[in-house]
Amino acid sequence: MGYLWFAIKEEEAERPYAFLYEIFLLPEARGQGIGEAAIELMKKEAKAQGVDKIWLHVFGHNESAYRFYKRLGFTVTDYTMSIQTDI
Repeated sequence: MGYLWFAIKEEEAERPYAFLYEIFLLPEARGQGIGEAAIELMKKEAKAQGVDKIWLHVFGHNESAYRFYKRLGFTVTDYTMSIQTDI
């Protein structure tokens, strides 16, 4: 069906936080609420481990993932941009 990969990160001078590295669902498993349920389970596990913030990265071209995370309450915290140079 799919998988979700996250880790608890601990860095100096910061509270521990969770980072969602990847969530993947097979095409036939999408649109059934499974991704949302997986995120909710991750949130519960992170909270049980004393974490109060979850971070993730979304590529700019991945509009469906962006909409998915926004719908679940994630907010944009920064932008990373690039340009191709003609060297």
